[in-house]
Amino acid sequence: MARFLCFLTPALEKGSPAQLQLLKGLVMNKFKMLGALALSLSVAGLVACGGGGGGPTLFAKADTVAAITGTNVTALAGKTFTFPSGAAAFGTAGAATTVTFDTANTFTVVSGGNTVKGALSFGSCIFTLAAPTVFPPAWGVASPLEITPCNINVGTAGKAANGTSIDVPASLVLGAGKSSALTIPVVISGTGSVTINGIVVGSVTTGSATGTGSGS
Repeated sequence: MARFLCFLTPALEKGSPAQLQLLKGLVMNKFKMLGALALSLSVAGLVACGGGGGGPTLFAKADTVAAITGTNVTALAGKTFTFPSGAAAFGTAGAATTVTFDTANTFTVVSGGNTVKGALSFGSCIFTLAAPTVFPPAWGVASPLEITPCNINVGTAGKAANGTSIDVPASLVLGAGKSSALTIPVVISGTGSVTINGIVVGSVTTGSATGTGSGS
C-alpha cells in the first residue's frame, strides 16, 4: 500500500485529465480489493472463533425417569407395555403380562388368559377394577391396587437436546418389575424438558458433552 501511494503522488501532480481518470479507476479498484480482503478476514475470524454459529450442541446427560401422574399419563394413552416374565406387582410373576393405558384414566391388564379392566388414578398408580370387579384369585391381589413406583423410563442419555423429534426406547416400571422397551418419539429441549405426544413427561440434565446410558 505504501509503494502504491508513493507512485500515486507524482502522478497526481503531473498527469493529464485522462491520466488522472485512469488513476482514479486504479485507486477505486485498489480500495475495493482491500474491502473484500477485510470482509473475508472478518468471516474467517468469526468461523475460527465459533462466532455466527448456534453455540455448542447439547445432549441429555442421563436417561429420564418420571413418575406417572394424572398430568403426564396422557402421553401414554393407547400404549401397551409387555412384561415377558410377568408383573409381580399384579401377582402374575412367571406369566407374560401386558398393561395398556387405554386412556388417561382407564387400563387393561392381560395375563394367563385373564383380562381385567378398570379405572386408573394416582398417588402412585392406583388400579381399580370395573370388569370384573375382583382380580383373578391366582393373582393374589385386591382392588384397588396401588403400585409404587409407577414410572416411565425413557432412554434419553446421549441424545441431542435440540427440540427435534427422535425415536428412543421407553419402559414401564411397576414395583420391582420393568417392561420390555417400546420405541417412541420424544422431543428433548435444550433446557431438558422431555416431551411425548406433546406432553411434558419429565426432565433431564443437558450439557455440551454426550452422556452414556443403557436406554430404558
